[in-house]
Amino acid sequence: ITLAIWRMLPRPRPHNALSYPALLRSLGHLWAEYPALRRATLAQGVLSLGFSAFWSTLALMLAERYQIGSAAAGAFGLAGAAGALAAPLAGSLADRHGPDVVTRIGAGLVLASFALMFLLPL
Repeated sequence: ITLAIWRMLPRPRPHNALSYPALLRSLGHLWAEYPALRRATLAQGVLSLGFSAFWSTLALMLAERYQIGSAAAGAFGLAGAAGALAAPLAGSLADRHGPDVVTRIGAGLVLASFALMFLLPL
């Protein structure tokens, strides 16, 4: 399959002659110019921290409290399929209402999920 894809896919040509370091430096200009990019970047960074904290402690908590192994904790990753299934919905919402609305909805869902997980032991 790899060979067939390599032979059949078009070979993209770069549209500019910037070196890779110059291309990375150009991101600073984009960051300064687009406030929506700054908001989305910061929101995704905070969400990434929250998810990393959750997944890195899940296996330990399941083993300690419920004597469930890491294989069962890995099965929780199947919940990630919901995110993949929701991507087209989020894209169409962003097209209709803008990315800020989708970011707020996603952040609200994450906040509600973490609140429910916090209350779960009660």
